[in-house]
This record gives sequence, C-alpha cells and structure tokens, in this order.
Amino acid sequence: MCALQYLRPDLLYLKPYDAVPAPAADKLDANEFPLDWPAGFKQKLSLLWEKGIPSNRYPDAHHRGLKQAIAAYAGAEPEQISLGNGSDELIRSLLIATCLGGRGGILVAEPTFSMYAILAQSLGIPVVRVPRDPETFALDLERCQQSLGSIRFGWCAWWIPTRRRGMA
Repeated sequence: MCALQYLRPDLLYLKPYDAVPAPAADKLDANEFPLDWPAGFKQKLSLLWEKGIPSNRYPDAHHRGLKQAIAAYAGAEPEQISLGNGSDELIRSLLIATCLGGRGGILVAEPTFSMYAILAQSLGIPVVRVPRDPETFALDLERCQQSLGSIRFGWCAWWIPTRRRGMA
C-alpha cells in the first residue's frame, strides 16, 4: 500500500519549491544581507540571550512587546501587526484567511517569489498566472484585469525585481 493514495490528487503533481543558489551578495530574494552583523552587536545579542532570555520557557505567544515596538515605529496599533516565522507562514495565513473554501484565488505576476503560487496550490486555492515582459518586467495590466475576472476574491502577488537580466 502506497501512502500517496491518501494525498489529494492535485498535490501529486505539485512542483516542489526549488531555491536557486545565488552569489552571497545577491540574496535579496531570501531576505539575506550580504554582510555579517558587527562583532559588538553579536556580543550584545549573545549576552542578552545568555542573561535575559529564559531558554526553558516558550516566549510570549502573542509577541506583545515586539508588536508594541513595531506599532510605535510604524504609527499603528499593536492589534494591526501580524508576525510570523518568515514570509511563507504569513503568506499561508493570508491565503487561509481570505481564499479557502472557494472564497477566492490569487493572481501571480511572474517571475515573482515562487511561494505565493506553491502555498496557494498546496491549499487548493486557484492560481492565475500572468507573465511579465521578459526584458522590462512590466505588467500586462490588461491581461491582469481580464484574469481577475475569474477570481471572486483575490489578492495579487507582485514582486518588483530591482535587477535587470544580464546585470549583476
């Protein structure tokens, strides 16, 4: 007996995420900064971890202090701040909250961050793909508008590349 028989049929053909390695200084798609933290900052962070953070307890599940600090910085209310373990978790939460149960789908302007489509597909949410101009990355706004007609409720996954093909 094969365990694959228990999977939803649409998941059997889902293309897995394939992270393409990039040069160390060019990992903006992974939210990585090319330089390491300054030694003094790393020492302070290590001391804070050692002396100020109990490692035998879960942290505040509501992240009250962090939400208050972000809200104060952004001019928002703490209740308006949503935190997660990386963008994948936040994207998944948004998809679940807005599109599950046939309530909607997403429009993805490609190329873009691949997890928008991967997460939507894994949840059984319709994905409408609209390619960008391969040279300028410009959106075909007319095609986007037409594609949105097939989605009852949706959100658009835009990622505007700052790098042109052939440039380092």
